[in-house]
Amino acid sequence: MIDNYLGPQVAIIDDVPAEVASIETVLNERNIGNKYFKADNLEPQYPSEPIQTIEIVFLDLFYNTQMAAEFDPYACVEWLRRIIPHGKKYILIIWSKDIHYEKDLLTILKEMDAPYPFFVQSKLKS
Repeated sequence: MIDNYLGPQVAIIDDVPAEVASIETVLNERNIGNKYFKADNLEPQYPSEPIQTIEIVFLDLFYNTQMAAEFDPYACVEWLRRIIPHGKKYILIIWSKDIHYEKDLLTILKEMDAPYPFFVQSKLKS
């Protein structure tokens, strides 16, 4: 992780650190401040307050922890609320194998009046 004196510009939210290592490497090589958040359904470790300097969020999609795991857009929204200040413009990159849930997530973001991205891109995880 590299934070320049202004703070991180990129937030990376995923439950598997190895799946985002390539993103972190590229950002670090370019001296772009970034912060990885290990998403844990049972004990999420949110930042103490939203981060004013974040401009881009790489977001893995979350699933509830029940036997038949289903997409949980509310967990995603909670992470975005905890990281992005209300009213802040940001780019959201959905970094998941299940990018078909993009519309569902955006609908819930609007319904919950959560920080809404001005640009969204979905990318398949490899």
